[in-house]
Amino acid sequence: MGMSTILVLGGSNGRTLEKLAKKRDCQVIFHDGKNHGGVKKTFRSVIKKCDVIVIQKGACGHVSIDVAKEYAKKYDIPLLFNQGFGGTGALEMGLKHLQAA
Repeated sequence: MGMSTILVLGGSNGRTLEKLAKKRDCQVIFHDGKNHGGVKKTFRSVIKKCDVIVIQKGACGHVSIDVAKEYAKKYDIPLLFNQGFGGTGALEMGLKHLQAA
C-alpha cells in the first residue's frame, strides 16, 4: 500500500495539516467545507482519491456534510466525525482508522 490520503473537511488549518501529514508520512487533502457555489464536483474528484474522510463537525456546513456522506457511500470510503475544530485531532483520527483497517 502506498501513502495514505486523508480528506479533512471543515476548518481553516490546511497549511498546518499539510505540515503534520508530512511528518506522519501520509497525505492530506483539505477543504474548508464551505459551499462555494456547489461542492458536488469538487468533492467527487477529491473523495475518489482519499482513503478516509474526516469531517470537522463544528466547522463544516450541512450541505457539505450531506454531499460527503453521499460520495463516501458511493465509493465505499470510511467517513469519520471529529467533534472539534482541531486539525491535529482530525488527522490523528484518520490515521488511527487507517492503522486499524
